[in-house]
Amino acid sequence: MYFHNSGATADRAYSQYLTAITNAVDAFRKQRKAFVVMAAMERLDARPARKISEKLGGVPVFTSDDYNMYQLVSILRACHMMASSRYHGIVTSMPGLVPSAGITMDERIRNLMRERGHQDY
Repeated sequence: MYFHNSGATADRAYSQYLTAITNAVDAFRKQRKAFVVMAAMERLDARPARKISEKLGGVPVFTSDDYNMYQLVSILRACHMMASSRYHGIVTSMPGLVPSAGITMDERIRNLMRERGHQDY
C-alpha cells in the first residue's frame, strides 16, 4: 500500500519538480542540439511525461498505453543518452550501453550509478 501527501504544498512541490526537470532538459537540448523524447514505461509516468513534453513545446512521448514493454525497451536502448527517474529505465538501457543519469532520490539509482563508477554530486 502506498501513501502520498496531497494538498497545496504537495502540488507546489510536484510542479517545482517538473519545472526543474523541464529546465534541465531544455538547457541540455539547447547546448547539445539534442532531439528529446519522453518514455513513460509505467502508466503512472504518462501524466508527468506529457506535462514536461508540453513545457518543452511538444516533444514526442512514448507511453505504455501505446507501446508494449519490448517496444519501450527498444526505444531506450536506441537512445544516445538518457536521464531517468526510474531505476528500471536505467537498467533496461544498460545492454545498449546508453550513458545514463539518474534524477531521483531513489537510492537504487544512486547505488547503480556508483557501481558504474560515478560519484554523488
